[in-house]
Amino acid sequence: NQTVGRPIVYFMVDVYSRIILAASIAFDNNSIVGLTNLFLNLSDNKQDYCNRFGINFDNPALWPSNIIPKKVRVDHGAEFKGKEFERICNELNIERILVPVATGSMKGIVEQSFHQMHMKQNVHLENYGLIEKRHDSKHHTESTLNIYQYTQMVITFVLTHNQQCLTNYPLTKDMI
Repeated sequence: NQTVGRPIVYFMVDVYSRIILAASIAFDNNSIVGLTNLFLNLSDNKQDYCNRFGINFDNPALWPSNIIPKKVRVDHGAEFKGKEFERICNELNIERILVPVATGSMKGIVEQSFHQMHMKQNVHLENYGLIEKRHDSKHHTESTLNIYQYTQMVITFVLTHNQQCLTNYPLTKDMI
């Protein structure tokens, strides 16, 4: 019954396959809590996770579980530069790569995933609390989704996204 703000979404996307490996949806902005939830989601059984939100899928390869990456490429957000994230990476033997400031193109894969998610969601959120950068935006009075429903939307996007196949994927010499 109370508008509490916009949920913060974290994605972890595999560079080669473009599969979204983990997602975190919460109200914790720029925090180690949201980031920790993202890493916990890596190890979650995704079928059980989706079942908690009333979503079922049969093929576990659609959203893999129990993955620990060798490297993570992150921006200079406070949660990524902090000692706690550094400790997590060290304990899991993950190399943390901080991209240079103001180079969003160096993490374009995850940024494009967010762009695709917003493009697909926005048509459904119009008049239901879509946050628009306009002076007459009524998102505070129109909002009707709760965090459970929004998480369902994100999960549905992830499952749809992970089923897309790039037929003309450009391979580098290293990939070949």
